[in-house]
Amino acid sequence: MIEKHIIGPHEIALGSRALLTPLAGLGQYAAHLARAFVDRSHQVRLFYGTHWSSSIAAGKFEQGES
Repeated sequence: MIEKHIIGPHEIALGSRALLTPLAGLGQYAAHLARAFVDRSHQVRLFYGTHWSSSIAAGKFEQGES
């Protein structure tokens, strides 16, 4: 069952299957984009197809995991 998640007004949701290892070109771009949002103090939520996370599969953001 897919978990429901409501995105707040200051959160950014990204489809993140490209972030699963091995990290190819599109995954590297998506990781860079997500980290840039975090560096600008945005809450980034990543959807991996079955669950939401605040961690890049290939490495963690500097924001809390929920």
